[in-house]
Amino acid sequence: MSYVLRPASMRDAQAVVDLCNADEARFRGAATHDLESRRLFWQRAQFDLQADTRVAALPDGSLAAYAVVQDRPQEPTIQAALWLDPTVHAPEIQAKLLDWLEARARDRRFVPPAASVLAQKIASEDKARAQCLLQRGYKLVRHFMRMRIDLASCPTPPRFPAGIAVRAMCQEQDLPPLSIVCQEAFHEHWGHVPRTLEDDVVRYEQWLADDPNLDLSFWHLAFDGAEPVGACLGTAHWPGKEELAYVFTLGVRPDWRGRGIGKALLQHAFHTFYQANRRSIELDVDAENSTGALRLYTSVGMTPKWQKDLYELAL
Repeated sequence: MSYVLRPASMRDAQAVVDLCNADEARFRGAATHDLESRRLFWQRAQFDLQADTRVAALPDGSLAAYAVVQDRPQEPTIQAALWLDPTVHAPEIQAKLLDWLEARARDRRFVPPAASVLAQKIASEDKARAQCLLQRGYKLVRHFMRMRIDLASCPTPPRFPAGIAVRAMCQEQDLPPLSIVCQEAFHEHWGHVPRTLEDDVVRYEQWLADDPNLDLSFWHLAFDGAEPVGACLGTAHWPGKEELAYVFTLGVRPDWRGRGIGKALLQHAFHTFYQANRRSIELDVDAENSTGALRLYTSVGMTPKWQKDLYELAL
């Protein structure tokens, strides 16, 4: 089959979205990618569209595949993803793009000194892709689940434990407390990367600068007096999905666990989302999470929607 591998350009954005949706529709049954999010991702300050993407362009101008790598500075893992047009049968395109992903990850100008792993998440039902990765030396290391709840009526505002107060975040003063909460809450989580307070605050500032859809009225902090003890970060703006909200992060510092703070924070988020006319809420969870997160989400009525499996290749 005749094709050309080249970097993606902004002109390809809609074609890439259509391609990704066609690939994932085989297992999801619905579109999961949108044009606004794709453009925002490609325009992020730390992303290099020319260097970090490849498309397989056919002679008629259509795209048969799209691949992307994403470096995360100071982290040991490089994230990669590959989507294929399910109507195009060309195994050589998949092989060539996997070769490119792995070569890009091994480029020492790209990989930070600590980076040692290339990671790919794929649909758990995609047995053919899984077999291909295993044959190339990848190992299955983790399962992640998308959880969802559909609210039929407005949830009752939760009652927080005595002495615990919750409020929406203020960027000017609350990024350091947020960092304190999340660094402790996720310290024992698989894949967590410890950061200094200064580095972590810069990371949150960059995230907020890169994504204009974020609204801190859906980022909530819980305090015990003046001490930050828990956080729940979400968004009520999911492009193309007016009814959907999403929770990025939910965490409670270890010394304050077992008091219902995490559950109350999540229920508080549900209530806030409903008030913003969002009737469905989703989040992702490590199925092997050691702090009981999956049990917590199930206890508030969330159910699994799909699963992705994480494969890693040692560089």
